[in-house]
Amino acid sequence: MTTIQRYSFQLQCSFRSLLCAAALAVCGPALADEPVPVSADAVRAELESVLEEAVRGAGARGASAAVLLPGGEVVKATFGFADSETREPLQASDRMLGGSTGKTFVAATAMSLVQDGVLELDVPVSRWLGDEAWYTRLPNHEELTLRMLLNHTGGLPDHIYQRDFRLGLLRERFGDENFHYQPAELVEFILDLPPLAPAGKQFNYSDTGYILAGLVIEAATGRSYYRELQDRILTPLELGEVSPAVGMQIDGLVPGYVSWGFFNLLSGIAGKNLEDGRLNLNPAIEWTGGGLVTTPASLVRFYGALFEDGLLSAESVEQMIASTAVNEAGQPYGLGVFVLENEEFGRYFHHSGWYPGYLTNVIWYEDLGIGVALQYNQDYNADIYEPVKKIARRVRPLVTAREGG
Repeated sequence: MTTIQRYSFQLQCSFRSLLCAAALAVCGPALADEPVPVSADAVRAELESVLEEAVRGAGARGASAAVLLPGGEVVKATFGFADSETREPLQASDRMLGGSTGKTFVAATAMSLVQDGVLELDVPVSRWLGDEAWYTRLPNHEELTLRMLLNHTGGLPDHIYQRDFRLGLLRERFGDENFHYQPAELVEFILDLPPLAPAGKQFNYSDTGYILAGLVIEAATGRSYYRELQDRILTPLELGEVSPAVGMQIDGLVPGYVSWGFFNLLSGIAGKNLEDGRLNLNPAIEWTGGGLVTTPASLVRFYGALFEDGLLSAESVEQMIASTAVNEAGQPYGLGVFVLENEEFGRYFHHSGWYPGYLTNVIWYEDLGIGVALQYNQDYNADIYEPVKKIARRVRPLVTAREGG
């Protein structure tokens, strides 16, 4: 390089440096505060990749997932079939039965009523149900509170695992395929049984406890649980994809594939659970133990509204996540939601769900500010936990760190 060329090059570098300095002086602070837009296409590509791995690895029929990004955008993806016989592809709008993920909706509805002074967490449940003829036959009936029902510390057995419940269901279904037990009939299966633990002292997961919580909501309001849910949660959030799981025909429901276990074979529900749009088991039997038809997109929107966007007051949310009891795996469970934390993801809230033919998991990652939900239309072999973690790992680099996060 000649002396003239070197001098020219230095001038160019100095000019470029001045331009860069001017640009930083004008734009630097704004760019530092301005989040980089997240590419929905990039997120969707990662979702599709994880779903393909999950479906192929499990031999599952199909899987649907959604991610709620900071700012409110929901990215959806699917892989596999809605119906493996017709090879109809699964769509993001296809609905599935969400199983126990419905418990978070029950708890949120109850906390909305607590906010309004209709319910209280720590008064005896007998205030609302004490006039029922069966109430004094409940285990721990004198000490039971709504908080205990919602965090599974009532010491209550679970009707689902009672022999008489299963035999009765078999017997009744052979006579009437539409049959389902009414809520009070489900409670009867645990009457006069000894408590599993003193009230408030130990975590014992109990669908029956959530049936009782539903009965408390109805007794306190004089309205159906589903009406309260609609008015307090679903309508304000415009969650039209979520609806009560009642009846043998549900709009938009895709077939689920049920494991070939002995009880399922005996009861006639093994295999494909939907023929000509009609279910082979009435899902109304779940009620407030789950009881909802969902999509992954609707689940992440609900979790985002609950834990980020003010669906309930900050005090109510704090009650939900602080009222924890630890399960046998060492996992804290609050009011209708697991409250977990680790080094990789920070604190996060989640609930999974099983219903014959379907598996569901939904998580809100508080520190990342994202929600992830996954549903399979198959209730065996498929993993609902690791794929959600994979999605979070792959989406995290695409999401700008949140202020203060």
